Amino acid sequence: MALPKDLDLSLIFSVSNSISSITRQLKADKSISYKKQSFSFPLLNKGDLVSIIELSTSTDFFFQDCLLLSLPKSNLNSSLARKVKSDGSILISRRRFYLNLPKGALVLVSKHADSFGFFFNGSEVFPLPSQITVQQPI
Repeated sequence: MALPKDLDLSLIFSVSNSISSITRQLKADKSISYKKQSFSFPLLNKGDLVSIIELSTSTDFFFQDCLLLSLPKSNLNSSLARKVKSDGSILISRRRFYLNLPKGALVLVSKHADSFGFFFNGSEVFPLPSQITVQQPI
């Protein structure tokens, strides 16, 4: 049975895209800049397009519909950043965390309840498990 020709399909079907998508093109060093931060994607190539989707709880980075990275929303808005010391550590809330990163590397820190998430160049990094120490008050 055919539909009437004067039928307004927009009254029946509604398509909306409430998710905003932003794209960035990879630079020669295989990185993009987003919200004053640099994110590195070493497996991609210069010129590849990375789509960024802002969700309520995370910011997701995609290449050709494949998820590359998902960051909790607080990380991109957090002002909690630390530089790695010469011994490979950072100090947060009187606790010293040793990361396998070079001296001077900028690490974004996100607090999750009573633990922390550490992000470097858009990827999560983990402290060396046996080398977390608590700074004693002076």
